[in-house]
Amino acid sequence: MFSLLSKALSPEATEVASEIASEVAKVGFNTENVGDALLDSAAGMVGIFIVVGIIILSVSLLNKAGAPKKKD
Repeated sequence: MFSLLSKALSPEATEVASEIASEVAKVGFNTENVGDALLDSAAGMVGIFIVVGIIILSVSLLNKAGAPKKKD
């Protein structure tokens, strides 16, 4: 597949693509940072829930404050 792409691309683009492929091959994937990533994800989800809660609370307070007054 790479040979088909290299035929379609210019020589400069092929060189850049091969450099990118060699850099990607150098990246070592491991599980050292999974714990930190999970903690960061959990903190982000808690933050999202807090922001959504504040928005819901403010909308409900504004609805109560702006509701027409009942006349007896």
